[in-house]
Amino acid sequence: MVRRVTRWRAFEHDGTTFDLGHLDPFECDFVQPGKDGKPPVTYPVWVHFSHHCFTEGVKPGDDPAWQYRHVSNRDFRTFDMTRYELSRRLPALVRDLVGRKCYHTGHGNYFTIELVENGERVEYEIYFKPYRVGKQLRLVVESAFPRDPSRLASRPKTKPVRFEILLHNTRVGKHTRVSG
Repeated sequence: MVRRVTRWRAFEHDGTTFDLGHLDPFECDFVQPGKDGKPPVTYPVWVHFSHHCFTEGVKPGDDPAWQYRHVSNRDFRTFDMTRYELSRRLPALVRDLVGRKCYHTGHGNYFTIELVENGERVEYEIYFKPYRVGKQLRLVVESAFPRDPSRLASRPKTKPVRFEILLHNTRVGKHTRVSG
């Protein structure tokens, strides 16, 4: 049973409705392939998304008509068309995380980078955090946006870890070692 995960309400602007149903929570079975005689391991995970996947922080001069308000915490952010368009790919990208290299941010979450076509080739950064509620594994996609080359120098230098290692460690309550 999914509890306390948000289904995002559609955003309306100037007579146009931007449906956010593609970011409804879902359950996904992530399957780690068997290796060296060991059988495959299945991780059932509830996936949900933050509104940071389709909004950005309010900047001076932003048109208030583009504000998206998160009702539960009064968090006002600006609806972002680029993030919104890219977010339509997020459910499929998340379902395909097994085997992907993920990097620790230094802030308790991880990110991966996907190359996507959005009128042009874009490096799409997807920030997420696996966690447990009781015995249930969950994954929140905290943010996702096109990579900003000017911010690369501020990223911690860590070795990649495979996504399924993160799921295993989360399931057994083990801290994932971060090294640089």
